[in-house]
Amino acid sequence: MTPFFQSLPVIDEEKFLPGITSSTPGIPPHYHHDLEIVLIKEGKGNYFIGNHVDVYRSGDIFLIGTNVPHAFEGLSETGTKAISVQFKSDFLGKDFIDLPETSQIKTLFNRAKSGLKLSKSIYPDVLRLVQDFKSQTGFNRIISLCTCLNMMASDDGSQMLSTADPNNYYSRNRNTIERVFQYTHDNFDRVITLEEIAAVANMSIPTFCEYFKRTVQKTYIEFLNQFRISFACKLLVESEMSVREIYLKCGFNTPANFNKQFLKYKRMSPSRYKKEFEAVSKQKSNMNYAA
Repeated sequence: MTPFFQSLPVIDEEKFLPGITSSTPGIPPHYHHDLEIVLIKEGKGNYFIGNHVDVYRSGDIFLIGTNVPHAFEGLSETGTKAISVQFKSDFLGKDFIDLPETSQIKTLFNRAKSGLKLSKSIYPDVLRLVQDFKSQTGFNRIISLCTCLNMMASDDGSQMLSTADPNNYYSRNRNTIERVFQYTHDNFDRVITLEEIAAVANMSIPTFCEYFKRTVQKTYIEFLNQFRISFACKLLVESEMSVREIYLKCGFNTPANFNKQFLKYKRMSPSRYKKEFEAVSKQKSNMNYAA
């Protein structure tokens, strides 16, 4: 399935749709004209936002801007749960964003065009506000959303994720990049040659390489390796598979290349990544037991 356009249903002229709760945020790759807040309540899995690929975990918060392709792979067997809220950038009217008092919100919306990952320190307060949306009506709902956005705008630890210009995705070649993303998603566990992926895009290899680099701001091989490493991270923490089984499952042919790419994107070895994750999980478990 190719990334699809998702339109925000407007109910009774409301400007945002709160409290969309999903047991598995496994919506296929998609984009929409609305901004979106995504809170991960439980579980972990792979996600991509723009040209950024990584692993999400419990307590993560994302703010995704308009027209940015994204997907969160939800695996029901891991008990993944998330809440998403979509809203229009002009939910307070078309002029409010240009007021001096809302300059921070305007900056936040502009940064969200790259996809934002917010600090986990604000997660409890944002979660409380978002959960209140469903029971709120009228101006109270607007106040809660504004409070939520103000927290995000004041978060010094937020990270911009994608380096690609979102406008590039929606040129006349939009369907091409969608096909390339989906083909990569479906086949990353085996060798994908440049000749093969260029054929998916109906281009010659040189034309495809130039097109992909211009659109995604990284080479196709870089994008493919990052996607593979993201899946490897998930297997390292969720499965009992050996490192050899994992690198083969992720489409790498040699342990040397797997280790090299893992070090490049995660700045540590696969074994160290697994140990650090287990240590953090054990610490959280002990804290919960003590509580």
